[in-house]
Amino acid sequence: MTENVSGRISDEKFRALFENSAVGISLIAYSPGRPPTGEEKMEVCNRAMRDFFGYSQEEMLSKSIAELAHPDDVAKDLTFLEELLAGKRQSYHLEKRYLRKGGQYVWGYLSASLIKDGAGKPVQLVRTVEDISRQKKAQTEAQANEERYRLLYDDAPVCYHSLDENGYFIDVNETWLKTLGYARAEVIGRSFSDFLHPDWIPNFKKNFPCFLDAGMTRDFEFDMVRKDGSPLSVCLNGKIGRNPDGSFRQTHCIFLDVTQKKQMQQALRESEERFRCLAEATFEGIFFYDQGTIIDANSVFAELFGYGPEEILGMQVTELLAGGSSPQRMSAMAMDDNDFREVLGRKKDGTCFPVEIHGKDIPYKGRMVRVAAIRDITAIKMAENTLKDINQQLEMRVNERTASLVRINKAREKEILERKEIEKDLKQQDAELQAKQVRLEEVNTALKVLLQESSAAKEQFEKQIFLNIKKLLEPHIDDLESVLTSREQKSHLDIVRHDIEKISSSFAGKISVENFNLTPREIFIADYIRQGKTNKDIAQLLKVTPSAIDFHRRNLRNKLHIKGKNISLRSYLLTLVG
Repeated sequence: MTENVSGRISDEKFRALFENSAVGISLIAYSPGRPPTGEEKMEVCNRAMRDFFGYSQEEMLSKSIAELAHPDDVAKDLTFLEELLAGKRQSYHLEKRYLRKGGQYVWGYLSASLIKDGAGKPVQLVRTVEDISRQKKAQTEAQANEERYRLLYDDAPVCYHSLDENGYFIDVNETWLKTLGYARAEVIGRSFSDFLHPDWIPNFKKNFPCFLDAGMTRDFEFDMVRKDGSPLSVCLNGKIGRNPDGSFRQTHCIFLDVTQKKQMQQALRESEERFRCLAEATFEGIFFYDQGTIIDANSVFAELFGYGPEEILGMQVTELLAGGSSPQRMSAMAMDDNDFREVLGRKKDGTCFPVEIHGKDIPYKGRMVRVAAIRDITAIKMAENTLKDINQQLEMRVNERTASLVRINKAREKEILERKEIEKDLKQQDAELQAKQVRLEEVNTALKVLLQESSAAKEQFEKQIFLNIKKLLEPHIDDLESVLTSREQKSHLDIVRHDIEKISSSFAGKISVENFNLTPREIFIADYIRQGKTNKDIAQLLKVTPSAIDFHRRNLRNKLHIKGKNISLRSYLLTLVG
């Protein structure tokens, strides 16, 4: 009885502890031999777990562990869970994101382990989840603060460094390193004087203790040296950082690269000097005025109006202009930067003369003033008058020339009309000629027909003659062959027979000699070669030596353009038969 009461009390205490725990707790049934899939569901969960997800008890028990987690965090959870079930882990802990009922994701710290029975066999999986959203938010804010600090420090557009009380580097930002070309390890722990221009080292050693005592310095300009040896002009502002007890902690200094600024200032000084030299060397008068008062001028300007260089300064511009009232004269000086204005100037002796002025606003010794260039245009005006007279004369000549061209143009128009009439007559004659050409072509066609018929009749007539010759002579040649005994006689008879064959055959060709300029003797020899006669045979027939025949053969190859080529002379001659 006592044991039952104790068991009941123990169970009630466990349920009270389970239900009222500040940490979310859930129990999941253990399935031996079955790998986790994410579809596992809770058997029971406490109030803290329900509050964390925003679901009721029934809703929580219907959700799988995968449904309650961020999709990207499920795989890692299942991997650890599989190792836990396999006995490779006693427990595991994991920060992961969970999906609340409202659809928003929150961060939770998951702890998982197995509940075992008295025999040490797993019976249930217990998973606790602690809400760490605030910690994550604080962590995110800390990272953002760190990022902001990094932007303000390392990524700041100005160079920042901290020194200890002896002038040695404690820290520098990236801009400082990039500006001077060093790596951080090459700077930290070294004296600030190591990076100064040699001329400024004594100044630093003298003034650094003063800086420590004063607690700050402003707009202090000096020169440093980059790693590559190039000079660097900087403007430094610094303040001493102190510990809560007021003791020195470190310096906080920033400086700007003013090298370009100093170069620009030097260039400006040089530019002003060049401008002064140019103003004195130019042929134009140059003067500066502010509110109508001349404040500077070159010597050419003073000489132009007959004054000395000192006399001209402080005068009013209107004193040097003639015509109209003072406001009217000053109004004449008002112009745009790109305008040129002609006004009447007055010299010291009262002489008036035309001048041309061009002015614009420029910065001068810290304020905006008007600079103007002025020149005497008396000679130009005289030249303009002369040019005007010349233009009038040219205009008269142009008018006369125009009248002459009008007369010529009318004559040309008349000539064109006459040519058109002639062209019309020529076209008519051309039409008549074309008609005659058509008639001549018809006559020519008829003549061609007659010529073709005449040629055919001639060919038939010649063919009949050749047949008759062959019919009459061949029997006698055969009889003659039977009575000839010598080789020479038979050779001559072969030639006669061959020639008769050429005459009597309507298909026999002739060697085209007109294109090769062959002599009669060369034509005979070429014909014998074409028949297949040797040099010796031809020499006997023509009563000459074989060397003479060889000489003619070489001439034939030369005239037939096959000299030096691997071509048979007889084969080539056979191709020339037409």
